[in-house]
Amino acid sequence: MEAIPYELAGAVKDLHDLLQQINPAGPYRMALFHDREERKSSQPKWFSLEATQIDSYLRGAVCLLANDLADSSLPVIAMAWKHIKSTAFRIGFAKQPEPAYFRYLSTELSTGERRSKAEAYRLLGEALAVHLDMLCSLGFDRAGIVAPKVDMLRALLTSVSTGSHNGRPQS
Repeated sequence: MEAIPYELAGAVKDLHDLLQQINPAGPYRMALFHDREERKSSQPKWFSLEATQIDSYLRGAVCLLANDLADSSLPVIAMAWKHIKSTAFRIGFAKQPEPAYFRYLSTELSTGERRSKAEAYRLLGEALAVHLDMLCSLGFDRAGIVAPKVDMLRALLTSVSTGSHNGRPQS
């Protein structure tokens, strides 16, 4: 099992936890233990359905990475990214021509190259960060609290993946 930097795994976990706080698809609830509560949303039905689809892919990628299946997680992360990108354009979060960062992430996820577990975590973290930025731009509950945390975690992802992190938590 390949070791990944603790800071990288922690940043991705924190991003996923933030998504659960503001996710328009609602927090994941096992029907066995919880009554399913219908979400009251001011968003169009297509957006709620798309958010649910994105959430399913993201949870799947997290499960695959947690079980040391980095190569298997990459197509799932790519599908999540495809839906995130499509939604971003549909709601006007991203404008044409496609932002350079979107092209970069799309290329990284479409190459089909074998990636290390750390790279798979980084790619998942970057997709989560864009998705959270998009949700925050829509003004979901707690968006004002979540947005600065996303920026901090994105900076941590970047510093860990480039090797410039000094091993101490950043504030």
